Amino acid sequence: MKAFLSIDGVHKSYGKNQVLGGVYLNVNYGEFVSLIGHSGCGKSTLLRIVAGIEKADKGNILLDGSEITEPGPDRAVVFQDYGLFPWFTVYENVYHAVDSAFGKSLDKTQKKDLVINYLSLVGLEHHINKYPSQISGGMKQRVAIARALAVNPKMLLLDEPFGALDALTRNTLQDELLKIWENHKKTVLMVTHDIDEAIYLSDRIVIMSNGPSAKIFEIVNISIKRPRNRKDLLNHSEYRELKGHLLYTLQERLKKQEAHMTEKVNITGM
Repeated sequence: MKAFLSIDGVHKSYGKNQVLGGVYLNVNYGEFVSLIGHSGCGKSTLLRIVAGIEKADKGNILLDGSEITEPGPDRAVVFQDYGLFPWFTVYENVYHAVDSAFGKSLDKTQKKDLVINYLSLVGLEHHINKYPSQISGGMKQRVAIARALAVNPKMLLLDEPFGALDALTRNTLQDELLKIWENHKKTVLMVTHDIDEAIYLSDRIVIMSNGPSAKIFEIVNISIKRPRNRKDLLNHSEYRELKGHLLYTLQERLKKQEAHMTEKVNITGM
């Protein structure tokens, strides 16, 4: 099966600091894939390159057969800091994105209906006239998710979308995102530091090696059946095995790799 997203040999440096040293990854249509790894391993950099916000120094990325060279409406990004316009209401923040994406192909009534539909989907239909300063962090993230989905992207890119939220709000939004994903089957690439979140949401988890010159260290398949229930998941034997494996890999295997690379550099430099 042809990959929906193909990342082929992507390199990225900032000055003398090589962040990505050759990343290869295929993502299938409708798949939910998470990127995990230590800070500084290039997870967010890779996501921004897929978004078209940054350009790779080498390699290329294809989405549905077309090369990614710049941002486009076929990809929607949700960041940790929401990215809402403070001078727009909740409704206006989503409408602005819809208007930019669809232009004259939809009339005002169609755009309004689309905005209300997605704000209702994330439970904000009663808060459409509020400004970002008047709503909670969890509600702001709901607006960001509604805005991303309303433009009907081919792919949803999430950069630690729930990292700044309290545990209860984070769990609630994870559940909502999972329901939306199961109903709409968007292809998702998500950066996260939360192992439980990655297991709960993902079909596959991609572990990045430590930088500099990070690559993909390992890809872990999640075969736990969907739909998933958070309470049942915690008692699932595969969940415990996966979590143990991921923790061990991040804490021990990557440290050994880093020590080996340091030793190699020292020997080469002698």
